[in-house]
Amino acid sequence: MLEVCGRVSASGYDTIELNSERLPWAEPHVTPTMIQEDIQKMATLCSNARLPVSAICAHIPLVFADREAAASSVEYVKGCMGFAPLFDTRIVHVISGPADASLSEVENWRLFVDAMAKLADHASLNGIVFAIEPIVGHVCASITDLDRLFADLAGAKVSVNFDPSHFVVQGIDPSEVVSRFGDSIVHVHLKDGLGRFPDFAFPPLGQGEINFHRLIADLRAVGYSGVLSVEYEAQTFGYEWSEDEILNKSVRFAREALAAAN
Repeated sequence: MLEVCGRVSASGYDTIELNSERLPWAEPHVTPTMIQEDIQKMATLCSNARLPVSAICAHIPLVFADREAAASSVEYVKGCMGFAPLFDTRIVHVISGPADASLSEVENWRLFVDAMAKLADHASLNGIVFAIEPIVGHVCASITDLDRLFADLAGAKVSVNFDPSHFVVQGIDPSEVVSRFGDSIVHVHLKDGLGRFPDFAFPPLGQGEINFHRLIADLRAVGYSGVLSVEYEAQTFGYEWSEDEILNKSVRFAREALAAAN
């Protein structure tokens, strides 16, 4: 983690987002199962590198027919909420995960909403800004899903982690999402999208279909002044960039897009 912080800071990034999700190509940065001392050491590393933590990405599936698996996922996210203040961040965002094939659409949605209600209550009690990120192909994926979730959780405080790539590959204009949910957006992923689900890719920034100049201007117009967090998954779609290229080209694109949106 020391090397990661150093390289990210040296490349010109102002913040870092920490991942609690185990990915096929990467281990999580921090998890609730780590001992407290190690978590505190990581927080100190970020602080010493002058990299404020923008959010904790607690992306694990929440929908399971098995009650124990479902309860375990909820407890995992609560654990992420528990260590977030050590990194001086209050934003923790989640995903629904894909549908459980053994369940009906109605049952999948009910389990998702139940998990979200429990997590929203826990977040509210602990001063956490709790957000959902719609993901293409998941139980919660679209504008319609967000509308339905907010209606079903009326009175609960749930925000949005906005990743435009997951909307554009569904044929949804990301600017429409900003227009509809701008007041709820608390964190933004910068990631490009190309094609249409299920035949799609997340290419490097600027090589997809998203007009980031317009999108950033739209975000500013609704009052968003938070972090734009570069999320890079293009290597899984055949884009062979080195880590230095990913860091340097992505931050350069982001800064150019910010300047052009002024």
